[in-house]
Formats: sequence, structure tokens, C-alpha cells
Amino acid sequence: MTTSRRTLLQGTAWAAPAVLATAAIPAYAASTPSTSVVAQGSADSFGFQSVDSTDLVNFTGQTTQSPMTDGSTGFRLYQTSGTDTTAVLTALTYYVLIPRNAAYEIDAVNINYGSATTVWDPMASSAQGTVALANGNVLSSADYLIYAATYNAGATPVTVGSETTSQAVPGTDISTNIAGRFTSPDGAMLAGEIGGVYTGYVATYTVGASSVTATTVQAATKA
Repeated sequence: MTTSRRTLLQGTAWAAPAVLATAAIPAYAASTPSTSVVAQGSADSFGFQSVDSTDLVNFTGQTTQSPMTDGSTGFRLYQTSGTDTTAVLTALTYYVLIPRNAAYEIDAVNINYGSATTVWDPMASSAQGTVALANGNVLSSADYLIYAATYNAGATPVTVGSETTSQAVPGTDISTNIAGRFTSPDGAMLAGEIGGVYTGYVATYTVGASSVTATTVQAATKA
């Protein structure tokens, strides 16, 4: 019995990562005792489609952000103490992680549109070996293609209100375009069958004398 590309992609390709974190960056939306200021990023959805219905060699995809509780998209900080404060965002990186698979190659992941294009360095393949997830797990570059873009606005003061009043940091709304191609010759494959994408932010910010690094990277929803 032969194993088709379709079987491969629907089977083990999207299994949960084998490498888990024992110590990770503070989790998404989990309060930090030193500051009570927490990080939140918009949840992403993603979809892939073939370039045209008769050619399944090339495919494209896109990630799109869903609004947070305040109706904005992007990245924000909010406080859980009941007292508004000011934080300084000192570093922010946005990640897209796509499972490695012998059946396809990813040619490019690019920031697509919106105000984010003016304050982000171009997205590129990252040499980083691991990325911590919001749930405490860690994904490895051995299993995932890691793409990253860095926010280049410099140290950014942020007014931090409650979960219902804090607004997204300007320019952090992101959508990406993804281009790839199938490399395995056996059997037809629908681009829409690709899954297992992770997206999100890793941020470092200071509140008074405290410095916090937090991650919002999580599994994106398949559109």
C-alpha cells in the first residue's frame, strides 16, 4: 500500500509537538505578580488556497486577526489591579510558525496590509531555535518553519487601563500573506488541507522598575 501526500498531511503532520517547556515565558493573559500588567494579542485565523483550480503546485495563504474584547486588533497591555498605569514597550516580535513537511515548501511570508507596514521590519525566516507559546509549551525549528518581524518604533510608552478600556498599541495590527508550493509528485493535494499554524507576539515591557517578557503565541484557527 502506498502512502499519498494527502494521507501524510492529514496524518502525523499536525500531531502535537513532542517538545514541551518545563520553564517558559509568562503565559498569555496570565497576570504577572510584580506588575499586574498583562499582554494580549489578537487571535488569528488562517487559510490556504491553490492559485487556480487546475494547478495544485503553487498555493497562497493569509493570516487575519480577530478583534479583542475592546474591538481593536493587534497587541495591547491591560492591568488587573484596578489602577491605570503606564508601561514602556521595549521589544515586540510577531511570529508565524508553519509545520515542516516534505510535501511542500514555504517561499515567503510577508506583512500584508494595514498601519503595521510602517512600523515593522520585513518579515523573514528566523534563525531562532524555539518559540515559547502562551500555554507554556515550546515549539522547535526542527518541527516548524519560523518567520518573525520586529516592531521598530523604539521604546513606546503605553497607557494601561483595564481589560475593557485598554487600546491596542498603534501599528501592531498585522495580516500576512504566505506563498508556497508543493514539492511531492505523488497525488493531488488541496492547499486548504494544510493546518497547524501558530501566530502571535512576544513582548518585553517595563512597569516602574519591573521588566516582563510575555508571549501570546498560540494556535491559529483554520479559516
